[in-house]
Order: sequence, then C-alpha cells, then structure tokens
Amino acid sequence: SLQLFSFAAGSLLVNYSGIGGIYALIKWGETTGFAFTATFNPGFNFFVFDKPMQSGYIAIDIMAIFFITALVTVYNKEPQLTSIWPSVVKGKTSPIDRKSKL
Repeated sequence: SLQLFSFAAGSLLVNYSGIGGIYALIKWGETTGFAFTATFNPGFNFFVFDKPMQSGYIAIDIMAIFFITALVTVYNKEPQLTSIWPSVVKGKTSPIDRKSKL
C-alpha cells in the first residue's frame, strides 16, 4: 500500500498519508539513526529537487500497518450464521418467501 512507506533519497521525496501516521524511520546524512515521528495531516507529497539532499530517510507507517491488519483480520473472519428466521439458516424458506408463493 502506498500509505505504508515514505522516503527521501537523493533529490526525490515521496510521502502519502491518509489521515496522518506514526512512523518508524531510519535516517542518514547529517545525523544517522533510528527515530519515531507522528503527523496528523492528510496529504501527498512528491518533490524532485534540483540538487541532491544531504540527508535522507525511509519511514514505515506503524498506524497504517495496524489499520490494514485490523481490516484483513475482520475480512477473513468466518461469518456468524444468524437470522431473525431460524429456518433460513437451516436452508428452508423464510416467511416472506412462503407468502409470495401463495
């Protein structure tokens, strides 16, 4: 997914955020290290600079991973067979179907 990754390297910066994000990032250049950052502004950035940047980063959106995992988990759940008409669950017709056949 586009929302998971953000990076800046050389003269290119790419960032997309649906509602914002909580990022774990690795940065290099003037300072090198591992950091966390949070932003809460939707948007898309795509910049190409004339000169290469002196620093760069690769970031992974932890909040996006959480939401995507939750959606996939809910989607893959076995649906519960419940009905206001128990006969429908057993494969029989509902009271509405019986009336329409009269």
